[in-house]
Amino acid sequence: MYLQNLTIEEKCDFLYNIWKYIESKGFDDLSLSLSEYYIFTSAYAISKAETSQLTEEEALAIFNKNYTNYLLDENSEKFINEFIDEYNTLMNWNLPYSKYMNKIKKLHDKLEYNNIVNAMKYINVEENTNLRDYVLNYGITKELLIKLHHILTYRMDDLFQNSGIHDYFPYMSWELRQWDHINVWWHAVWLAKDIEDKIEIIRQKSLNIQNIFDVFEIHGIMYEAHIFNNGNKRISRIIETLLIKIYNFAPSIPISYGYFIYKDFYICKLVDLVLESKDFKTWADFSYTSALLSSLEMLFHIAQWIM
Repeated sequence: MYLQNLTIEEKCDFLYNIWKYIESKGFDDLSLSLSEYYIFTSAYAISKAETSQLTEEEALAIFNKNYTNYLLDENSEKFINEFIDEYNTLMNWNLPYSKYMNKIKKLHDKLEYNNIVNAMKYINVEENTNLRDYVLNYGITKELLIKLHHILTYRMDDLFQNSGIHDYFPYMSWELRQWDHINVWWHAVWLAKDIEDKIEIIRQKSLNIQNIFDVFEIHGIMYEAHIFNNGNKRISRIIETLLIKIYNFAPSIPISYGYFIYKDFYICKLVDLVLESKDFKTWADFSYTSALLSSLEMLFHIAQWIM
């Protein structure tokens, strides 16, 4: 196949042209502007990393209802109350166990996505210029991390800690992690007593960012530190996205450290999808957007570093 013989730089150029085509077409099928699409897909990418079961239609309904509201204002609280009403109704239905678990997990995923959208709105530094100035002057501080974690986990423990979801692990909003007995896949997690020291390292590094790899390093330190009881992948991605937006490394599409690590896989997958679909617009199918378009944006922004 012709594209298999291309160099990595040629593949990046090829994929860049595809993205520019999609960008020129807009996202009329979702009725979103490009900036809205960024927030929509970024939030969805982060929620899918948490094994969310939301469909595109469900996520879009939440996004459209939430997006115009300001963070935790009266309207946003009213929207949260809709989740609470749905939860209370569900508790009174006396459903068979399997149906109950399906519905409670779906409600969990909706609120999780809603909170991520709120966090993405908060870190939209084009509008929240005070946040941009704060980070440039003070870096990623303990206070900012706690605030963003609270936004990401808002009312989750209230509704779901005793809901019967078997793998639910409390977030403990407003608190740093207090104990050491925590299992995080293949990562070595720092002791709880060292977390504040790690936050200071993160803060110092965030004040001396030269390129996108400095942002990736901060992501890695945050996840290994496991600053909070739960929700650490989310807060790592939110901070990563915030820094990438502030320094304009990839302004259009969400990217992440993980996409860089597996860049070769994503390049091959992107090329295969384009060749199979024959239609650039179809290729931008939502189910691939959060990971694959993220990879694309990152790849052509850092092509000089990938050989």
